[in-house]
Amino acid sequence: MNHPILNVLTYHRVLPEASGSTVPAGVFRRQLDYLRARYRILDVRALLDFLSGTDVPDGPCAAITFDDGWRDNWTVAAPILKEANV
Repeated sequence: MNHPILNVLTYHRVLPEASGSTVPAGVFRRQLDYLRARYRILDVRALLDFLSGTDVPDGPCAAITFDDGWRDNWTVAAPILKEANV
């Protein structure tokens, strides 16, 4: 049986500019472009279907998570995710 690949990426913070353990917004955009070109990016429902075996895609998948719920996850990262249709 061929098992699909699932990559889970966890981000801490996404800020307009680089600072400490953050990802600058421009880098985050480029990473999303890369992922969208190579992976099926799963939303929560699709991730649950994948994990339960209800929907087993034939190609590599990715899920994007944020670990601490910083405000910039909502004010910086979320608009970029929406813009990228993720």
